[in-house]
Amino acid sequence: MMDMFTKEEERRLYECILTAWQEKPVLIRHDVDNIYDVYGPGITRKIKKIINTYTLLLMSINVKVRRAIPNYLSHLWFLFDIENKYQCRASYFFRPITIPTKEIVKYLKFKGHEIGYHSDRNQCFRTFYQDLKILERETNTKINGFTKHGFSRIRSGGKYIEKKFIVYGVKSRLKYFAQGTGHAHWELPHNINGLWVFGHHITLKKTSMHILKNYLNKRLVPLILIHPEDIFIKGVLKKFEYVLSHGKCITIQSFIEVLEKCLREVKERE
Repeated sequence: MMDMFTKEEERRLYECILTAWQEKPVLIRHDVDNIYDVYGPGITRKIKKIINTYTLLLMSINVKVRRAIPNYLSHLWFLFDIENKYQCRASYFFRPITIPTKEIVKYLKFKGHEIGYHSDRNQCFRTFYQDLKILERETNTKINGFTKHGFSRIRSGGKYIEKKFIVYGVKSRLKYFAQGTGHAHWELPHNINGLWVFGHHITLKKTSMHILKNYLNKRLVPLILIHPEDIFIKGVLKKFEYVLSHGKCITIQSFIEVLEKCLREVKERE
């Protein structure tokens, strides 16, 4: 069952949301696909790319061994510094193969960022749920939301079937699915059987500055995806800093909490 908003309900909800945040909310989504930054010239970067590729292929590698790899997830710290400068709070979605170190987990929680689940092994619900629980155990965190890893002949994310992933999210008692795909006409996320589902997003590395500006201006709640390693692609940092300076950059979970609070308030007034 899906809860649909009328235009009037959407307007009142958004007014409540703006009052809560005092400025336009912008949701920041980071899908942590790789253990290193894999872009750019130089022999060091090429070596990192090789290590990154072969480590990701070894999906069963022990978590402790993975975390002991030199400079494991070190590229995240560059992103942390940028977001700290702008007082941004973001949602970081980790694959089973990119589970963060205890130091990174501690930092994310201290700064108010969110740890989410980037679903990778999606062949069946059992592996989906198993990996979710591994991430919760290794980060000592109750996970509230998830995104899906991409799929190709060399990527293991599985094909995207929205109905299947909504069922997975509902069965896992997750709060939201932040894929942001297939429903460009939705302004606010819709609630499907208790799971908040987002209808749209943009990926910074694939988006021109012109399209980015239009998206930020026209959408009530923009959802911005930037993979941590993308920050090292020419032009992406400039676009990201533009995003960080044009709204209240927040975690997806904090937005959902305010949305649910506002929904209760609007219904109480009716």
